Amino acid sequence: MKLRLLMTGAVALTFAVAMAACGGEDPTDLESEGAGSDGSTFNYTVVATDFAFNVDELKVKPGDFIIEFDNQGDQTHTFSVYKDAGYTDLAETTGNLNGGERNQHDFSLEAGTYFARCDIHPTQMTASVVAEE
Repeated sequence: MKLRLLMTGAVALTFAVAMAACGGEDPTDLESEGAGSDGSTFNYTVVATDFAFNVDELKVKPGDFIIEFDNQGDQTHTFSVYKDAGYTDLAETTGNLNGGERNQHDFSLEAGTYFARCDIHPTQMTASVVAEE
């Protein structure tokens, strides 16, 4: 009986730890408070791994903010934000970031929906950026 109770407790503890590890922030709303060099109060993180971003849609506050771009893959990537779906009117970009590097970039966007991609892998790595209050 004691062994059965002990095993039940061990299973429950394992489940609780696994659930806590899987929890976290909503990947579409990645803001964290902080202060940027331009006085902005919101920072957002975008991660590139191999040929994908960690978000399909990034929700940001309009105005000035910082994107920390974390390239966890081996390839060089960009996170470029365009005003149009044809990717012809560039609003902001991180520029090239080599594999394994991480950098912070100042962005400024008015309210609206934007179209993001890696300019090096434009058909494989896309996302939308929604700037709203």
